[in-house]
Amino acid sequence: MTAARPRGALRTNRGGTERGRDDLLAWPGFFDPAGALREGAAAKGGGRDGGARPAAPEGGGAARARRRGGEEPVTAERFLDGKTALVTGASRGIGRATALALAARGADVCVHCHERRGLAEEVAEAIEEGGRRSLVVAADVADPGEVAEAVGAVERTFGRLDVLVNNAGFVAAHRLPGARVDVVHRIIDVNLKGPFHCIAAALPLLRAARGVIVNVGARGSRALSAGGPAYAAAKAGLVAMTRNLAHDLGPLGVRINTIAPPLTRTDMGRWAVGEAGSPRAGLEDGQRAADPAEVAEAIALFCSPGMAYLSGETLYLGGGFEERPPAPPPPSD
Repeated sequence: MTAARPRGALRTNRGGTERGRDDLLAWPGFFDPAGALREGAAAKGGGRDGGARPAAPEGGGAARARRRGGEEPVTAERFLDGKTALVTGASRGIGRATALALAARGADVCVHCHERRGLAEEVAEAIEEGGRRSLVVAADVADPGEVAEAVGAVERTFGRLDVLVNNAGFVAAHRLPGARVDVVHRIIDVNLKGPFHCIAAALPLLRAARGVIVNVGARGSRALSAGGPAYAAAKAGLVAMTRNLAHDLGPLGVRINTIAPPLTRTDMGRWAVGEAGSPRAGLEDGQRAADPAEVAEAIALFCSPGMAYLSGETLYLGGGFEERPPAPPPPSD
């Protein structure tokens, strides 16, 4: 008997473009964490039958997956068994990879989207195929009322929340001269206010679980950013928010950190390349863009119980490179 997935969508798709497959696989070398779920379930005959959590695969309780191209298998320790995660902006990109990575480590995952419900459903199906439970919620993180409804759906379905990953983001052209004020406000509302709304709504559950919060920032927020000034400011503000909330939430047993990736192979990364007018978009010579799954691995690491002393920190991912310094102004006559 196939277990039905809990449904918790709070509203229908409002015209977002539906795609049958996330196009992240088009980027060379992309590691799909869904493989860890499928192989982990198959190792013990798991999956969706009866809705039971599958036993951990043999070999140290690790789920296994392979990179495309036949590289050595990657293992994922199941340190999130019995726990629940909420990942915002999880229909594609870094959020999708993070939802799958946390599920590969044993978590039931709430897949949040704004409008791309079809893609969010695909992520939830991949999670279920690996033997974990999933829930799709749709909400605008800039609206505290909608966020509260989404968190309520998580509580009704899973009864707990152990991990919150604030990944949802928004960016659009807004450079001066000619920037639209409403676009600037939207960038701040989603990228800075949104995480605060999610943290505030989820705090009672996270406090009860002595949970973990991971914010997704941007490496370019401490230098010139292809995302533009308001985007850089919002992501820099997220770093400051993380440090201050660590002081407030630590006595409550809740940890909070930020992962700040560089240019990443996502739809937003493609936009940044076009906005910068360069395929490098802030990368140094010899530096490649990050895969979403590589960023997700860092996020999963921050959720590990072995990182219990880590809070208030920001990890700037860069593959060993530093940001390019601003170009000097041209000499004056």
